[in-house]
This record gives sequence, C-alpha cells and structure tokens, in this order.
Amino acid sequence: SEIQIGILEFIEGILELAKEHKETVMIGYTHLQHAQPVTLAHHLMAPAQALKRDYQRLDDTYKRVNLNPLGSAAMATTSFPIDRELTTQLLGFDDYLENSMDGVSSRDHIAETVFDLSALCTTLSKICEELVLWSTYEFGIVSMADEYSSTSSIMPQKKNPDVAEVARSKCAIVNGELITILTILKAIPYTYNRDLQEITPHLWNACDVAYDTLKIVNHMLLTVTFNTERCLELAGANFATATDLADIMVRERKIPFRTAHKIVGRIVNEAVAEGVNPSEIDGAYVDNVAEELGFDKLNLDDELIHNALNPIENVKIRNVPGGPSPEMVQLAIDNMNIFLDVEFEKQGI
Repeated sequence: SEIQIGILEFIEGILELAKEHKETVMIGYTHLQHAQPVTLAHHLMAPAQALKRDYQRLDDTYKRVNLNPLGSAAMATTSFPIDRELTTQLLGFDDYLENSMDGVSSRDHIAETVFDLSALCTTLSKICEELVLWSTYEFGIVSMADEYSSTSSIMPQKKNPDVAEVARSKCAIVNGELITILTILKAIPYTYNRDLQEITPHLWNACDVAYDTLKIVNHMLLTVTFNTERCLELAGANFATATDLADIMVRERKIPFRTAHKIVGRIVNEAVAEGVNPSEIDGAYVDNVAEELGFDKLNLDDELIHNALNPIENVKIRNVPGGPSPEMVQLAIDNMNIFLDVEFEKQGI
C-alpha cells in the first residue's frame, strides 16, 4: 500500500540521519527531566523502531482485511450453486468469510485498519511534539527549515514550528475516526443495518489524513538542522551521568546499589548547592560525602570517576544490544536495513 511504502521510505530517511549522528551525544529525558546521555542516532532509532511496528501491524491486518464476503448475499447465502473458492481466487482474496451473517455485518477489519493508522499517527505525533520542544530557545536542539516554519503577524523575531503543530493536530483526527467507527459498531445487532454505511467515509478520511501527515512529517524531519554543540552541552549538564557514578561504586566496591544511590544523591545535592560541576568531582569529594553519611571511604580512582561523569565516555560504555553506543546503534541500523531490503522487495520496489 502507499501508506506502507511511505513508512518504509520514512524509516530509510531516518537511518541516513542516524548514520550521521552516531557520535552526537545528547541528553535523554524521563518525565521531561534530564535522565541519561544517549546519542542523537540512538534517539532517532526509537521512532524508526516504532514505525517498523506500525508497518508490521498494517501488514498483519491485511490478512484479515483480504477476505471475500461475496456469496453471503443478503445474509443467508443463496440457493444457486456458486463457487466461492473460484470467486475468491479470481478477485485476489486470500480466503472467503465462512459465515454469511458475519460476511454481511462485520466491519472489524475496518476498525482494525483505522486502529493501525491511529497507532502510526501516534508515532508521527510524538515526532512532531519533540520537534516543537527541541526548536524552542530553551532546548535549542534543532532549527526547523524555513518551509516548515512561519513568523508571527505581530512579532517579527518569531520562527514558529507551524507545520509540526498542524501535523500533530491532524493525528488527532485519525484517533477521532477510530472512536467514531467503534461507537457506530458497538450497538449494532447481526446482520446488516444502515448504520454501517456511515463507517466507510471515516475509513477513507483516516487513510487520507494518515498518508498526508506521514509524507509531511517525513520531509520535515529530514530538513531539520541539529545543533550538535547544544546537544553535548545539555548532556553534560545537571549531573545526567550520575547513575554511572553509582554503578562504578557497586562494581568496584561491591556495595549495595541503594547505598551507592544514597551517596551519589548527596554528592549531586551538595555539588549543585556549591556550584561544583560534574567534571570537578574526584575521589576525595566522593569520600567526604560517603563519610558524612556514615560510610567508609570508597577510594575510587579519579580517572574512573571522571570517565563515569563524562557524557561522551558514558555513552561508549553502554555497549549492549539496544544501547546508545556507536557500535550498538550501527548494529541497529544494519538490522533495520535488512528489514527494509526485504520489505521493499515485497512491495515491488
């Protein structure tokens, strides 16, 4: 389908961006607060994986859509000796619906299709939301292309991410079409009722909106300019690497994580209050805090501490499948390229 091909093309474009930014360190967020450093490529591969599942859902749904209702007649088949297997073959269906009442009255295949489109639009909406946030002065991570931005009719300095905002709202339309379809279906008895004719326009509209939004968000993301210096600046701020300081305490000194968590939490609180940067934390600072809390000195090597708190080194050591290290991101890119090759061939491209 055009939508599935559009998804594959979007993933392909994201992979090209990811290849450029395997070494671009940025901050990852939980609760929209600084969490841990990742790479921009790792972050980009998250929606790529979601788009892959969106594609697979549509692919799987097709097996339940492509079933032949012909021969169900009004609702009780016919007395004529028709060959349903032949019509199924001639019309290109995979199989025929085995119950004529079901064949006449069921529209769950439409609801499932629109759910798939709604899931796709949720992925697209999340991409738009992040672009809107990242383009703000406070984040400063991206600059939107002029063709996807507008200024204010009053404030001449403004560069508003209008297209991302409109695309985000368009995604809500598809969600609304799904709810409308499910609401129409919820109280209809078997078999045919005229209510069912009201469903089809909602399917077509969901398809049109999802396809148009997919193409626009694809082109918009690929024209974004990333501020890599700002990405690294944010990654090194606000003690986003503190988790790894706790981890090395556990690994090197075999203390419980809850103890390490308590020590590092105090280190961060005191450092912030004193205006001490993560790069200034050393073994002596750690030992002072540990003793304040009634624990023994940890005697950690300064270099070990600095590497743990350095966002660039921090990312490199997360070298497990699914992780943000450049090697693992490249593995994810390679695996996704294999998926694309197979699916493009299935689509005849």
